[in-house]
Amino acid sequence: MKTLSFFICFLFVNVVCAQNTYLFTASLSNISSNYCIISLPALDNKPNALFAVETNAATKAANPHPIGVWYTGTKWSIFNQDKAAMPVGLQFKITLSNQAVLAKATDVTVNNDKMFIDAAPLNNNPDAKFTVTQNWNPGNIGGVYNNSDIDVVYNNDMGKWIIQNKSNTPIPINAAFNVVALNSDDPTPITESNPGANPGANPGANPGANPGANPGANPGAGTIIIPANNGLNGAIN
Repeated sequence: MKTLSFFICFLFVNVVCAQNTYLFTASLSNISSNYCIISLPALDNKPNALFAVETNAATKAANPHPIGVWYTGTKWSIFNQDKAAMPVGLQFKITLSNQAVLAKATDVTVNNDKMFIDAAPLNNNPDAKFTVTQNWNPGNIGGVYNNSDIDVVYNNDMGKWIIQNKSNTPIPINAAFNVVALNSDDPTPITESNPGANPGANPGANPGANPGANPGANPGAGTIIIPANNGLNGAIN
């Protein structure tokens, strides 16, 4: 296996990767409990959006917790998997790409703390470049925690990329992951259009309290889905 860093990109043959990147800062106006709400028109009211969230060393040092994204019902947010309080001042790089897939853990794809990705642009492609972000409730369905940082490695014998928990704990069945293309564009800072918003008004202040109690209700569980427009309705340019 060849181990790669978490900050890696997706390479699609004969396809131009279009993307927008944004710099998001956690603040008192967007934090509630263990998550911070993203206000971005390209993501608002789009439960099927697939996007990546990355941290730098300073953010990881200030918030040493596994993160993921979850849909509140109207907006996407970044949350701590272990339910630790989200600190003020953290910065996250958000990437929206026209090349993204959703990978879900199944009995077939998971082996303890590892899960293989079955997607044509990745298979038999050890030079593929991509990043992976945990998704708690893709499509506003489900709700599966995976309380571990993750990494990716390429398995030469299988000809597939592997997501693995750095904690060596098992990957839960129905856990979901956004696999997203990246370029090296500099992110655009996100300006909050409504700094007075009350993210705590959402009854799902703890993502586990969100009514996604039945992750098995998603008929697409265990599939790799390549949406035609990434659920972003042409927002990518």
